[in-house]
Amino acid sequence: MFFSLSCGFALLGCPLFTEILPDPQDTVDAYGEFVEIRLGSNFSINDTLFVQFENKNEYPFTGIKASRLLLHRDTSTCKSSEFLDCRLLPFSALPNSRNSFWSMRSLNCVDSAALPMPQNGKSFQRYSSEKDSWVYALPTPGEANSQYESDIKDCAVRVKQARYTEKKWHIQLQLSKCDSSSVEWKILPLMYQNLEDTKTASITDTLWVSSRYEGSSILFQVELPVDENNQNNRIDTLLFLSESSPLYITEVHHCPEEPIPEWIEIYNQTNRAIPLIHFGFRSRALISISSSDSIFSHQSLILTKDTLNFNQSIGFADLSVKQVSLGYLKNSSDTLILTYKNTVLDSIFWNKETKIQCPNGFNPRTRRAENTPGFQGRNIKNQVETAPFSFQINTRIISKSSEENSLQLLIESEQNVRIELLSGKGNLLWQLENKALNHNWISIPIKQKGLLGPNFIRISVGHYEKMVGVVLRP
Repeated sequence: MFFSLSCGFALLGCPLFTEILPDPQDTVDAYGEFVEIRLGSNFSINDTLFVQFENKNEYPFTGIKASRLLLHRDTSTCKSSEFLDCRLLPFSALPNSRNSFWSMRSLNCVDSAALPMPQNGKSFQRYSSEKDSWVYALPTPGEANSQYESDIKDCAVRVKQARYTEKKWHIQLQLSKCDSSSVEWKILPLMYQNLEDTKTASITDTLWVSSRYEGSSILFQVELPVDENNQNNRIDTLLFLSESSPLYITEVHHCPEEPIPEWIEIYNQTNRAIPLIHFGFRSRALISISSSDSIFSHQSLILTKDTLNFNQSIGFADLSVKQVSLGYLKNSSDTLILTYKNTVLDSIFWNKETKIQCPNGFNPRTRRAENTPGFQGRNIKNQVETAPFSFQINTRIISKSSEENSLQLLIESEQNVRIELLSGKGNLLWQLENKALNHNWISIPIKQKGLLGPNFIRISVGHYEKMVGVVLRP
């Protein structure tokens, strides 16, 4: 019989098929299919495990050190540990539209799996050691599923509560399914480019951790030691005050002129690059599924479903553009909700009453028409509070022949700031990196390096910059 239970099965001495995914949804079959086997208490590293799919060749697996074996198409995504041994799935493509049969044997042990027709994106999860006790479930490759398996080594951690007091975050962690553990936590304050808190400590039931640095928005990461179920061993979350979202929507073009595709602009107002994984639009799409894909400090990022057409139509080569499956934005009335996991970061709407006239785009902060892709001007929310530096300049006009006048700049910043002297045509003439917290006047060698006529001073941190025009006279 094939029905849903949640009683869990205890590990017996013999190897058992525990989970099989024939028809993955988030990737092509050639990468996502897997077969997971729990080895059993009597299985030894010296034993050989023979696995067979229907009437195909039987494959032997030797030297298995872990308590669980994962046969996977793409072993680069599988990390072996004392609990998991990753091997290549040697069989041809698994069937998506019919029943299938697996068998397995080792010394004095046999097991089999008679599987019905698969469901797209669902794995077959074993809920009992009895033969053919399977249920459709979300895939957990290489991980023990505590809903259906018992007698597993599993320690979980969660955020019990978080408080923001005296301009700092204080977070209480809580263990479950175990009495004590070591825990490594990291706090990355988003208003500081390079600072972070990292610490390893022992935890029994609960533990309070606090940030050393002030800041209303942080990335908070927690890691427990590896065990049989790593899905609940890690916390990776974003904490922020409702009025200081680190990312928000700055421009929407829901009905642009042909052939420009619809596009949305988001902005990172913090002083640190933020990984885009877990960010998305509710009921639409994730922005990225890669932890290496980031939006940089004070960067404006364009999101569109047709990057090629957008770039060709707009013609700005220096814009940051990313392809995202946004669906279609309705011209007359629609809503966009920017989220991090299940947390709402920003939400906007438009309808006939908001008087957004096509084909104009608009800035949701001002509710006015706007068409400035990749650029943030006076309408940046909380710009004075979030700018990574402030500056003063002693003069805008310098005489090359005068011995008294000199061009000087004062930077106030907790980060390294890049200072550049540019010609009127934008050519780089001189540059300097001003160290963090260096609040001394800096001499700009415009008389020696500058050109007669207009020049520019460019001051920047990451993707945030200011330009100041200066004139060098004879």
